[in-house]
Amino acid sequence: MPTSNAPRIVCLGDAAVDVFVALEEGAVVGSDANGLVRISPGGSAANVAVWLARLGASAGFIGAVGDDYAGGFVRADLEREGVTCHLLRVPAATAAIAVLLDEAGERTMIANRAAATLLTPDFIGPHTVPSGSRLHLPAYSLFVTPLADAALAAADRCREAGGGISVDTSSVGPLRVYGRERFLELLDRISPDVLFANHDEGTFLSGTSDPEEGSLFLQRFAPVVVWKLGAAGAVARGDTYVRVEGLDIPVLDTTGAGDAFAAAFLCAYVQDAPLAESLDRANRVAAAVVQHIGARPRLALDVTGMSDNQS
Repeated sequence: MPTSNAPRIVCLGDAAVDVFVALEEGAVVGSDANGLVRISPGGSAANVAVWLARLGASAGFIGAVGDDYAGGFVRADLEREGVTCHLLRVPAATAAIAVLLDEAGERTMIANRAAATLLTPDFIGPHTVPSGSRLHLPAYSLFVTPLADAALAAADRCREAGGGISVDTSSVGPLRVYGRERFLELLDRISPDVLFANHDEGTFLSGTSDPEEGSLFLQRFAPVVVWKLGAAGAVARGDTYVRVEGLDIPVLDTTGAGDAFAAAFLCAYVQDAPLAESLDRANRVAAAVVQHIGARPRLALDVTGMSDNQS
């Protein structure tokens, strides 16, 4: 449940069904092999909304799902998690993502975003982005229309109402396809106050693999830049430059760790926690997530964002 004076943060983008697959033995072409197969709700924007709600924020979600069984499954899960849903039902399949896990816990995704890309700007209004809200946009929401047009409409509405905006650069592959200069122009258009990037994404956008130098470049586009370093921790640049070290933990699955990280950081930062504290909380929550299979493992979390006990 949201805490008193909890921030209202609305996430716009993908809600999907994730299918996790990990082999327990070598694959045999044309035959069978044992392994893990698990189905769970996912989608980057939906994941952030769920983690926000779990961490005590007043969380909202805007997106499109299909007029199929999976669309109902996605809605029911978000509502069960305490997320206020604004879902456009469209005559298409609900987004589905196959997540292939290797022995190191790294994931490769095969995505059919389908209905998720069909959100339209006319769905955006005062009921979806209320005054006083913040808006969170994964870059996945910015790469294709009409979803990208809806995201920009929501950003305009949020800005006009005096709310803040965060953007997560999502994935280096789609960024390369979209184009570096084109995406930087889009960031300039959106004018987020918080920008999240992992090391590969930050390197691609800034032109340098040095997080200190790269975050300084990206600060041209957002006053606060968070540069994630995976197992090595993370850095953030705002009025100060801070770094947290990685935690020595076993990694089973990195899926959704960045979404949990963004939610934990925002929960702290928008309630005026110092930059270093916000970064530390985000790092700890993400570290807890990667010790489990799936983007939304059940963890023992308190609303400060600390996560020491997993279940």
